[in-house]
Order: sequence, then C-alpha cells, then structure tokens
Amino acid sequence: MNGKIKVFLGRFLLVCFLVIVFDQAVGRLLNHFYFKHEPVNHNSTTYVANYCDQQVLIFGSSRACYQYISNEIADKTKLTCFNAGVPGNYILYSYAMLKCVLKRYTPKVVVLDIMPDEFKFSQDNYDRLSILLPYYESHPEIREIIGLKSKYENLKLLSMIYPFNSFAIDIISRNLHTNKNEFRPDGQNGFIPLLDTINQPGDKFVNKDYENYKPDAELLMAYNSFIKECISHHIKLFVFISPILDTHLFKNNSIKIASNIALKNKIPFLDCTDQQEFKKKIFFKDFGHLNINGARLYTTEVIRQIKAQSYR
Repeated sequence: MNGKIKVFLGRFLLVCFLVIVFDQAVGRLLNHFYFKHEPVNHNSTTYVANYCDQQVLIFGSSRACYQYISNEIADKTKLTCFNAGVPGNYILYSYAMLKCVLKRYTPKVVVLDIMPDEFKFSQDNYDRLSILLPYYESHPEIREIIGLKSKYENLKLLSMIYPFNSFAIDIISRNLHTNKNEFRPDGQNGFIPLLDTINQPGDKFVNKDYENYKPDAELLMAYNSFIKECISHHIKLFVFISPILDTHLFKNNSIKIASNIALKNKIPFLDCTDQQEFKKKIFFKDFGHLNINGARLYTTEVIRQIKAQSYR
C-alpha cells in the first residue's frame, strides 16, 4: 500500500511539475507576442503604460477618446498632448494608467473625464479590468487595482497563461497583420473622431430616470487616489463631465460627489451635462457621445479652461 501511495504521489508531483512548466512556457510565449505587436489605433494601453511622454494627458472612457481633440489642445496650449481614453473603461482603469505613467515621468496637465454616474456600482467596472491583466507582471504598481477584479484574482494570476486567456485571437491577428506605427501615437494622438449624427426624432430629450444609489466605495477610493496622486506630483488636474444630449430632471449622485471632492481639493471641476449650447442633435453621434462637430466645440471650452488655470 505504501508503495502504491509513493507511486501515486510521484506521478502527481510529476504532473504538477509538467503543468507548471507548460504554463510558464506558454505564458511567456503569449506575453512575448502580445507585446511585440499592439496597434495603438485600437488600444492605447501599452503606449500609455510604457511609452507616452506628452505634457498633457486625457484620461477616461469613450467619452474621453471621442471628444477631446488632442492636436487642437496641443496647438492652442503649446503643450504636447495625448488622449489616453479607452472605450468601456472608467476610473479604475484611469487610475491604473496614471500610476503607470507616474513611474516613468510627470506630465504637466492631466484631464480626467468622468461619467455622470461614475460611482454607481456595476460589475462591468471590475470585469473590464481584464484589459490590465497582461500588465500584471511588468507593472507591480497596478497589481492592487487588478486584484479588485475578483476575490480570487491574485490566485489566478499565479498562472502566466491566465492574463492572456481572452486575447488569443487578438494576439494571432496582431502578429499576422502588424502595424508599422505600433507603440507610437497615431496622427490623432489618441483622439478618435465620430463622423455620424444622431438620427432621433424630436429636438428636446428629457430623461426622467433617477436613482439615489449608494456610491461604490472602491470607485470612490480610486477617484480620491487619482486626485491625491496628481496633487502630490504637482500636476495641474482638471475633472470634466463632458456634454450629454438628454436632460436629466435630477442631478446624478456621482456628479454631486465628484464636484464636492474636487472642490475640497481645489481641483477645477466642470460639469457640462446641462450646458444648453451643446443640446443640439447636430453635435452628437448618440445621446452620450459628441460627434466631430460637437468635439470641436467642446474642445474649445476645454482649452479655455486649461489656459485659464494652468499657468497661475
């Protein structure tokens, strides 16, 4: 019996050893090919985490990357600018990217675009942290943020294959169709113009929905930490909530909270959700995103705010 147990344990340990070797070998191979080719036009994460050096950085979600014209900001402020907004990723992602940037250099100006309901709990806020998994090994400064994805995330990340589980097809595509401009800003410096105009009958849109929700503590902490990092590094920070087409009958909880925290920390805060000059269909691709016409008008206001505050 003892002999059989020894054989079983020996085989079990051998299998464990082979699984670990396989995981390490395949994981390192995936890591190599993931970072060998990443088209910055579709995903600026590697560029921002490892390469960007612009003086002005824009952080936020799709409402950032579609609505802040980087080259216009650079031209009018005489400061280099990159739009680091990524669709579908909010304050947790923005805070992680800021921490990566601050490991390398200190920008002069940071603009943080937040959603009107930025602090409302949504599981998507945590699930979408998967975009950061490939950076877990090389960027220890964001491991705590990545760990928020799930209760067992740090355990899963003992595997070197796990960070690339959802990127297999992407990795193959990137390496079959390489981009000669990878790891460099594109001609728009991260800004992605939306060319269409909303096709919705009527001229006025009122949203009567209102929910007095309790803010998500982790999202709130990330917002506070983002502000404190900028203050401690003497970065001029602006917090903006860009325009929306519909009019809400009640102020969203997140707007009130974000405004109060910014005011407490003497951070310029601009809420454009109720600005009537933007409440025209000609400026919007859909209810929550400005098209190129609206982006030009809004970027003019952003530039005015930066120039009024940055050099005091």
